Amino acid sequence: RNPNTGATGAYVLGSGGATFNISNTSTIMKVDEIQGTQKFQFYLYAGATSPLSGTGGTAELDALVTGLADTLLPEASGGTYYPATRQLVLTFDEPVQASQVVPTSIRLDANNDGTPDATLDGGTTVLTTGTAATITLQLSVAVHNAIQAFADKNSIRLLLLASAVKDAANNANAALTNTGNVLVSYGPPTLITLDGRFDAAEWPSCTVAVLDTLDSQWNSLPSITNEIQALYATWDDTYLYLGVRGIATGNSWILYLDSDPGGSNGQTNLTATNAWERGATFTAPGFKPDWELGAYQHQGGFDSQSFFKILTATTTANYTDSVLKAFDPAHSFGLNGGSELAIPWNTIYGLGANHVPANAQLGLLASLCWDPEPNGQLGGDQAPSNLAALAPAIDNRKLVVIDANGDGIPDPIDRTPPALTQATPTGYDSVLTLSFSEPVTSASANQPSHYLIYETANPSNVVGVISAALQPNQTTVVLKVNGLIFRAYTVVASSIADQSCYANVQAQTSVTFQGLPVGVDHRGGGLALSLRSIVPNPTSGGALISYAVPNEGSPVALDLYDLGGRVVRNLARGLQPAGLHSSAFDGRDARGARLAPGLYFVRLSRGPEVQVKRFIVVP
Repeated sequence: RNPNTGATGAYVLGSGGATFNISNTSTIMKVDEIQGTQKFQFYLYAGATSPLSGTGGTAELDALVTGLADTLLPEASGGTYYPATRQLVLTFDEPVQASQVVPTSIRLDANNDGTPDATLDGGTTVLTTGTAATITLQLSVAVHNAIQAFADKNSIRLLLLASAVKDAANNANAALTNTGNVLVSYGPPTLITLDGRFDAAEWPSCTVAVLDTLDSQWNSLPSITNEIQALYATWDDTYLYLGVRGIATGNSWILYLDSDPGGSNGQTNLTATNAWERGATFTAPGFKPDWELGAYQHQGGFDSQSFFKILTATTTANYTDSVLKAFDPAHSFGLNGGSELAIPWNTIYGLGANHVPANAQLGLLASLCWDPEPNGQLGGDQAPSNLAALAPAIDNRKLVVIDANGDGIPDPIDRTPPALTQATPTGYDSVLTLSFSEPVTSASANQPSHYLIYETANPSNVVGVISAALQPNQTTVVLKVNGLIFRAYTVVASSIADQSCYANVQAQTSVTFQGLPVGVDHRGGGLALSLRSIVPNPTSGGALISYAVPNEGSPVALDLYDLGGRVVRNLARGLQPAGLHSSAFDGRDARGARLAPGLYFVRLSRGPEVQVKRFIVVP
C-alpha cells in the first residue's frame, strides 16, 4: 500500500486453501509469495484502501477475507489396485477426510461402458486416518475376486457417486463417470502397498533394520519437523523392499545402499557426484554405497523421489524408472509416513529374479540433508546415528544379511499361514489331538471357538469342543470334545496364527479322521441331557445348535429367549430318540424377522432338567 495515495496490491487468502510463504522488500517494491500443497483459491486485489488500522489491516481487505472460503470440489486424479494386499489407493487433487469416505459410492468400470463392474461393499476398511490427498482402502475378498475376474485389467476407470468424499472444508465431490477418464492401474504383485504409509501388517517389527530415536538436531521440540524414525528392509522372490519412515520439512533425505559391503563397488567420497552430492563422505568399514534414493520434500509441487546407480565419484546413472516407489512429502501420515521402495533383484545384481550373489549382504544408511545443490549438505539426523563423526561425514551403517546359507537365493521369509495336517482321536470319545505344519500361537490355538467338528457324511451333526490346549512343542493342540463315535469326522480350524514375525493367519484349514470304535453308544447309552455347542457364537446370522438326549423317553424342548425372558423362537419340541441331535437356526424369530443384535439365551429342557447357554447376535 502506498501510504500517500492509498494505492494497494494484495493477495486475500481467507480460508480458500492458500498460505503465506515469503516476503521480500526492496527500495521501490514489495513482493509477497503464497503457496498451497494442492489447488486453492484467493483474491488478487488492486485498488485504493483506507489507512491501516491499529492491527495492520484495512476495512476493504478485511471485508473480502470474511467472504472468501474454499468452494472447490475435490476431484479424483488416479488410483492403483495392489492385488497382493487387496488395497486400493486413490489420489485426489486436494486432501479429503478419511472419516467421510463412503466406500459403497466407489465403483470400478473395467470396460469403459459407464456401468460398474465392481462396487466396494460394506466389508471395505478405510486404512487412512485424518485428512490426506491419498486414501488407502482395504477391499473385501468378494470385491477382490470381482476385480480378479476383469478380462482387461489395464483399462480400469474409477466411478464415484456424488458425496463419496469430502475435502477439509466439507465440499463433496461431484459424480465421476467413465467420461472423466480417471484410470486405476492394476498394480504390480508387490507384497507391500506402495503408498508412503508404513502399515504395521506390511512392515512388522522383524523388518526394522534400524530403529532411530527422536534425536534430530533439526527439530525444535516439541515440534517434530525433520526426523528419521526407522529404516526397513524385507524381500520376496522378485523385490527388495526398503523403507525410510519419518518426516522431512523443507529439506530432503537420502537412502544409501551398498550392494556388496567390503566389495569393490561403490564410492566413499560423493562430494562432487552429479546427483545428490550433499557433501557426503563415508568412513564406516567396508561401506561404499553404489545406489542412492533421494527424496526432495519441500511440501510443494516439485516434490519427488529419484533412484541412481553410483558409477564413479562424479557420475551416476538414473534408474528411477527401474524401481517402484512412493512417499509422503505432505506428511499425510505423520511419523508413520515416508519413502517406500521396491527394487527388483535383477536391477541390483543382474542375476535374474530371486537370485543374489552367494552370502549376499546389504549396507544401509539414511540421512536428512538440506538443499539447494551444489551447496546442500547431509545433517540433522542419520539412521543409524553417527558414532563419532559429524555430518556430512558418515562413520556408521547397518548390515542386513540377505543370503545366510550361501545358496544364491534370498533367504525365504515365512508369509504362509499354518495348515492343519492331522487329527487323531487319543482319548476314546473325548480327546482329539491336532497337528499343525508349523508352530502356532497359544492366543489363537487355545480358543475352542476356533474349531468345528462334524460328521463328514452328515455336517449337521456337530461335536462340541469343550477346551483347546497348545502343547509344549507348539505344533500340537489337544481338544477335549463331546461324544465321538465310530464314524468319519471332519475338523476345521479357523483363525489360527503362526509364530512368525508376520503372524500369518489361516482363514480355514481342515482334515478328516475316523472316530475310535470304543466310544459313547451312538444310541444314547450313558448320555446325559446336555446342550453341547452353538456354532458360530457370536453370529451375524444363523447358527448350528447341538445337544444330547438320554435314553429315557420324555418330551424335550429347545427354545430361544431374549434378555427379558420372552420366548423368541421354539427350535425343537416333543419326543426325540436318544442320541446326539442338532438344530439349524436361521437367525430369525417366530415371525420370520431377523434378530436384532444383542444377548439371547438357548434353553434345553426335559421335565425338571434344564441347561442354558448364552447366544450373542452381532450386527
